[in-house]
Amino acid sequence: MNIHSLAKSARLYARAEALVAEIRLRIFARKMMLSVLATGVALLGLVMVNVALFNYLSAIWGPVWTPLMLGVANLVLAALLLLIATSLKPGPEFAMAEDLRKASSAAFEAEFRTGQGLVAELAGLGGGSSAAQLLVPTLSLIIGALRRKKPAAS
Repeated sequence: MNIHSLAKSARLYARAEALVAEIRLRIFARKMMLSVLATGVALLGLVMVNVALFNYLSAIWGPVWTPLMLGVANLVLAALLLLIATSLKPGPEFAMAEDLRKASSAAFEAEFRTGQGLVAELAGLGGGSSAAQLLVPTLSLIIGALRRKKPAAS
C-alpha cells in the first residue's frame, strides 16, 4: 500500500459520492417542482370553487357551472400531479452510482487493510517518533496535492 493508491481510492470514492448526491438532488428538484406546480393548481382550483360557490349563492342558477367545473378539473389535475410527484423513482443511473460508490468504498477500505498499513509504515520511517507526528504533515501534503488544479491545455 502506498499513498498514491490511497489517494486514488479516496478520489474515486469522493467522485462516487458526488455522483450519488447529484442524482438525488435532481430527483428532489423534480419532485419539488411538480409539488409546487400541484400546489399552484390546487390554489387556483380553490379560488374557482370559491367563485362558483359565491355565484351559486348569489344567483341560484346563473353562470355557476363553468367556474365550478373548472375548479373541480383543477383539483383533479392537482391530485394527478401529486401522484406523479410521489411516484418518481431514481433511474438506472442511480443504481450504477450506488454500485460505484460501494465498490470504491470497498477498494478504499482494502487499501487500509492490506500490508502493514499506512500508520505502521509512517511509524517505521521515523525511527522512534510517533506516527501521529508524521501523519499530520503527510495528510496535509495529500490534501494539498488533491487541491492543486491541473494546468489548462492551451
